[in-house]
Amino acid sequence: MKRPPVYSGPCLYFNHRIWPLSEKKFRQAIAYAINRTENGWVSLMQSGKAIKYMSGMTDSLAELWLSSSVLNSLNKYDYDPDKAAQLLEEMGFQKGADGFWRYPNGTRVEFELSFPAEYADWSAAAENVAEQLTNFGIKITPRSVTYTIHPQEVREGKFQLAIRHWGSGSNPHPHFHYYAVFIYWNRREEQIGIDYPLERDTECCGHVNIEELVYDCAKGLDPSAQRPIIETLAKIYNEELPGIQLWERYGNNVALDGVRVTNWPPDDDPLMKNALYGDNFVVMCLMTGAYLDPVVEEEAVTMLGLPMEWIIAIIVVIVIIIIAVILLLRRKKKAE
Repeated sequence: MKRPPVYSGPCLYFNHRIWPLSEKKFRQAIAYAINRTENGWVSLMQSGKAIKYMSGMTDSLAELWLSSSVLNSLNKYDYDPDKAAQLLEEMGFQKGADGFWRYPNGTRVEFELSFPAEYADWSAAAENVAEQLTNFGIKITPRSVTYTIHPQEVREGKFQLAIRHWGSGSNPHPHFHYYAVFIYWNRREEQIGIDYPLERDTECCGHVNIEELVYDCAKGLDPSAQRPIIETLAKIYNEELPGIQLWERYGNNVALDGVRVTNWPPDDDPLMKNALYGDNFVVMCLMTGAYLDPVVEEEAVTMLGLPMEWIIAIIVVIVIIIIAVILLLRRKKKAE
């Protein structure tokens, strides 16, 4: 089994027009309240790998583009329901006798979570998020929407919580990852989306214009000039959490060595880091010629010393002759 990266996965997005989803501390509490490892496992088992750095891009790109000091500074939001409860209490929420959190006015905290019905992995992720948060004390009602309608509902802002994609399955540069989480599902052109303001004050980086940073990080061909901007975006995403990256999807690709082809690349080969839906590793093997050799199948030989295909052909001819003889004898008998 080959499990190449997809550089994308499901993200829990918030409608930022709704309080307290618009509050950074509330979103951080939700991040602490979700066991992302469990969520990935129930969705795709080994191929649903929990996000570690919560940087807005895939962990492998974070380790490639971010300095060790920036990586170490990022909040990993490890599963910690006690920390989540602490943040909610700091905001004035209290857990009632029934186990559910309540607003300061006593109203129960509850939301609806929509997701594309036909996406088996995202559906499982949504159901699990709803179950985990409900057990934590925030009542979540899951709602499945057919996959052709759901993205339009999100773009129109007709949701409270929603599962949509983060990352980019065909373009590995961080720009495309930050475009996805900050701009693609956000307010732009005629759509409302998550309605997360991109010009804001942050604790990590002061006053920022996130949209400008997303486009600036892709300018030029010098990675050393792009890296500081990408590090800034990583720190902003990690603090603000406009959405919560749940896990990254990896492939489930059966590669039977010796069946038609042999010499598949090992899992640690750099070629296996190519995106499954971008530069597919099978296509890259065929293009480079570095891996995959055809298997020459030996012809099966029977005890008569003839290939099996010949034996089958001879049997077919004999059967046809027998049938023809039988039909001729019947016709001759009727004629008599």
